[in-house]
Amino acid sequence: HLTDKLNRAAFKEDTYKTTQDYKTERELAYRNNEKLQPFNKKEWIINQGNKLTDGSNLMIKEVLSGIGMKNGQFVTDLSDIDKIMIHY
Repeated sequence: HLTDKLNRAAFKEDTYKTTQDYKTERELAYRNNEKLQPFNKKEWIINQGNKLTDGSNLMIKEVLSGIGMKNGQFVTDLSDIDKIMIHY
């Protein structure tokens, strides 16, 4: 998969490899964090991915989607969300 960052084409797989503190074995965690926090900088995503424990679902399963919830009910208004249900 190819991404274009202001006319500097790069493969999606290489997004994090040049970032400080990148660890190959945590690539899935970085991708999952990116799905849950799409507007954060890659440095923050790597920082948070490196804090996860080895047995964390974000380390071993691919996130397919996240659904906003409040009091056990699905919601679409971001200001109402108090939990996120993650589908792996």
